[in-house]
Amino acid sequence: MLADSRYQLLDFTGVTLATPNLEETSRAWGQNIDQEADIIEAGRQLIARLSSEYLLITRGAEGMSLFYQDGDYNHIPVNKKAEVYDVTGAGDTVAAVLALSLGVGLSIEKGAKLANFAAGLVVGKPGVDVVHPEELVRVIGDE
Repeated sequence: MLADSRYQLLDFTGVTLATPNLEETSRAWGQNIDQEADIIEAGRQLIARLSSEYLLITRGAEGMSLFYQDGDYNHIPVNKKAEVYDVTGAGDTVAAVLALSLGVGLSIEKGAKLANFAAGLVVGKPGVDVVHPEELVRVIGDE
């Protein structure tokens, strides 16, 4: 089960994966996030409070931070910094691609990287839009 909750993160304990953005993470943690160390501490505390397998904090232009139950984490930088037209739907894109990735048996790491590619594409489009499979194939091939 995947939770992409808007400001109600702590209501979803026991999920496989939660995908809060920085603002949602800060609110659930109860403190401002001002530096990298804050993200790491918040991620470790929140994954423990949620009893989830994974926590993926989306960080906009700074990429994503993937946390594991054992306290370890990986930072996933953005693929290519491009012009951002609209961030609406980027979090939904991340959640959808991760759900699909895990559903077909990809590892959480591969799914998070694929979701990162997809989010990078969707924010480069004006308004709310979708990412088509051929777009993902093309951008992954460019890497």
